Amino acid sequence: MLHSQAMLEGNSASSPPPFGMLMFTCNGRGSELYGEDSYDARTLSSYIPVPCTGFQCNGEIGKVGNATHLHGFTCAVGLLRQTSEVAVSVGEAAAAAMRQQEGQVAEGQAEEGGREGPSGAGGQDA
Repeated sequence: MLHSQAMLEGNSASSPPPFGMLMFTCNGRGSELYGEDSYDARTLSSYIPVPCTGFQCNGEIGKVGNATHLHGFTCAVGLLRQTSEVAVSVGEAAAAAMRQQEGQVAEGQAEEGGREGPSGAGGQDA
């Protein structure tokens, strides 16, 4: 591995620990290459014990040095780490969405309360 396990797990002072990972592995890998299913996910999960999701691909995009390339028979992994800026902005966005939804519900209830049904005065024919 290019990175130490401590670096991947976020045990350095500069990066928080990961809370999940995304894995994109070539469809040529797996049982045909390793003789067992989910080899990449199990192997990486043994180093980084966090939830893992992803899918199989027919070509993976990843960096080599400072350039991005299309690769084959590879496994590209992204670790998800929470930063304080993300946590604050996501929290603020969620709170704003909840306030907006509550406002829409309140408006809908006010409109329904102001309407008269078929048995009310507005629903009778003369």
